[in-house]
Amino acid sequence: MIEAELNAMAYGFEIKVLINGKYIGIKGEKSESKRLMSTDHELAGMLSSELKNLACLKPGKNTISINYSKLKEADKNAKVTIEIRTEEQFKQGKFAFKFENKGKPSGQIESVFEI
Repeated sequence: MIEAELNAMAYGFEIKVLINGKYIGIKGEKSESKRLMSTDHELAGMLSSELKNLACLKPGKNTISINYSKLKEADKNAKVTIEIRTEEQFKQGKFAFKFENKGKPSGQIESVFEI
């Protein structure tokens, strides 16, 4: 069973995040966190239909897709930061995945991370 936390800081941006093709409910314009788990996690079958996509991780390689777009009224210094890490990685100060838009107002990325 795998568990990880996704943190998204996206004040001034609309974003959409998919993990292994599943939309996990991150929309942007604020700071958001989601507790992710593996598809075989003991709690996966108990999730409501609204939360079932949070059971999206698999052992080994996983794919994340991010679309982001800066809102017109956003602060000029606004940025997007998205991080994924397990509890063990948190204790070590490490990440399974970390993305910052580095000043780009919009874009789409796809990347592979390992858990």
